[in-house]
Amino acid sequence: MVFIFYKFSVNFIYQDYKSLLYSFTDNISYDYMISLKIIFHSSFKEFQIAFKHRSIFERLRFRIIDNNRLVFEVVAKGVFFNELKVLPFSLDMNREYDIDVVVMKDVYAFCIDGEALMTIVDKQHLFEDGGAGLVFWDEEFPSNIHVTILEMNILKI
Repeated sequence: MVFIFYKFSVNFIYQDYKSLLYSFTDNISYDYMISLKIIFHSSFKEFQIAFKHRSIFERLRFRIIDNNRLVFEVVAKGVFFNELKVLPFSLDMNREYDIDVVVMKDVYAFCIDGEALMTIVDKQHLFEDGGAGLVFWDEEFPSNIHVTILEMNILKI
C-alpha cells in the first residue's frame, strides 16, 4: 500500500501559530518507510517525524532540534524519554532533502539523501503499531516555520 501526497508549502507568519501537526494515517500495522522530499527555508525549534503513534502520550519519534542535533525519543504512558540517542546534525536552508524514516518491526532508521544517520533497535518492543505524522514547532512569535514539502509517501516494505 502506498499513500502519496504532493507539493504544499508551510509558512507561519501570524503570531498565534506556533506549530503544525500533519498526520498521515491513524494506524499502520506493517513494515513501512515514511519518505519526504522537503526544503527547509528557515531554522526553527523542532521538526519531528512521529511513528508508531498511538496518541500524544504514546509514540516514537525522530526530531531535529534547533537545527543542531538529531535525536531519537520515546513517549510512553505520558512520560517523555528525551534524547535517548543524540547526533550533532544541521540542515542547510533552501536545499532539497530526501528524508526517509524506516520502520521495520523493532528497527528504526532516520536517513537523509540515502544515508542512514541514526539506527535504533527497540529491544523492549514498545509499540506494535500506530500512526505516523509530522510536527513542525517553533517557540518564536511570529513563528519562523517556513518549509516546502514537495512529496510525502508511506511505502510498504
